Amino acid sequence: MELGLQSANDDTLRRVRRGHSVDDFSRAWARLKERRLPGTVHLIFGLPGEGREELLRTVRFAAGLQPEGVKIHNLHICRGTPLYDEYLGGEITAPSLERHLEYVIRALELLPPGTVVMRLTCDTPAVHRAAPRPVPAKSAFYEAVRREMLRRGTRQGRDWSPSA
Repeated sequence: MELGLQSANDDTLRRVRRGHSVDDFSRAWARLKERRLPGTVHLIFGLPGEGREELLRTVRFAAGLQPEGVKIHNLHICRGTPLYDEYLGGEITAPSLERHLEYVIRALELLPPGTVVMRLTCDTPAVHRAAPRPVPAKSAFYEAVRREMLRRGTRQGRDWSPSA
């Protein structure tokens, strides 16, 4: 079962009109686990108003759940949405590919080693996506993550602790 947390920050969830709170997500997750169902958590990196610390707080929250899977999405700003209006007004930007790479690597270090990472980027069709532009093929981004993690000598779960 997949549940969209996106952020562990209620202010962010309200701002992007998610329609749920962190507490709502937590209750749904608890019900899922009571039924012994495997769960995947969706996260969006680069949401408006969130920097590195907010993002890492979200990743630590998700890691603490010890999910079977995680899907990471980079912020895409779609035409015709309230975020698009903010983007046109210069109020928000989509994080660069380099910043997303940094966020992903740090998230992987914090996630449990047994959590299956099912996605590292999203793939909004270009016709709908205002930003970021351009976006590399998923395979190219995955390869960049792999190369950079090897270069740094790091791995998924390096900084994960079940008590964190």
